[in-house]
Amino acid sequence: MQQSKLQRLTKLTDKGLNQNKTHNHDTTNKKKVIFRPINAEDLSLKLNKKLKGGRFRSINEELYTITSDSARISFRKDPKLFDTYHEGYRIQANQWPINPLDVIIRELKDRRGLTIADLGCGEGRLGESCPNCVIHSFDLVKRRPHIKV
Repeated sequence: MQQSKLQRLTKLTDKGLNQNKTHNHDTTNKKKVIFRPINAEDLSLKLNKKLKGGRFRSINEELYTITSDSARISFRKDPKLFDTYHEGYRIQANQWPINPLDVIIRELKDRRGLTIADLGCGEGRLGESCPNCVIHSFDLVKRRPHIKV
């Protein structure tokens, strides 16, 4: 008789729990395995995040291999593509140990008299974060009032 997946998983889970019961022998190098129920909502959010990250990488690769004119046409044909790209970018950037834009903002924030062209500014965070500089923010899509297309 064939076991259902649930029965096999239950056996494996029980086996794992039984193996991790504390006995009177050295367990200093053994890791304790903790089984917890999978929350479908958490799993869904995690998978959705991975999909968005993958979509970002795909769009990013395409943008690096086409002309600016072709990219502009793509974003005009599908305006949501720009938002999808930048949502994925934010997800990726949050995983970086250091976000280069944060470093640039920290260096420029208190400087005066600089004029900067931020080409491909995305959401224009540099222009919003450095009030003492004159920053011209450019991108293919205008998502903030200070961005020029």
